Amino acid sequence: MSHFNVCTPADGFLFGLMSIASTAFTAWTAYIGYLFFRLDTAAIRTAYIWGIRLGILLFVVFALEGFLMAGRMAHTVGAPTVIRVCLP
Repeated sequence: MSHFNVCTPADGFLFGLMSIASTAFTAWTAYIGYLFFRLDTAAIRTAYIWGIRLGILLFVVFALEGFLMAGRMAHTVGAPTVIRVCLP
């Protein structure tokens, strides 16, 4: 089973905890990215600061894609989903 395992109450609790943590970390990273866009960059090389900004932006965009996948309980978005069965 993958990290989408919600077969038992404990698994469901851990999945929910993982969702809350990943949402909080993504929001925090988005805030850090916002600060990097507002930062006075006179002392930092332009290419270096834009590398940081774009890296943070890509992280947040792809974390939102991960949010969509977790909401669908699947590893894909838009493709057929394999049905998972909880075994005893």
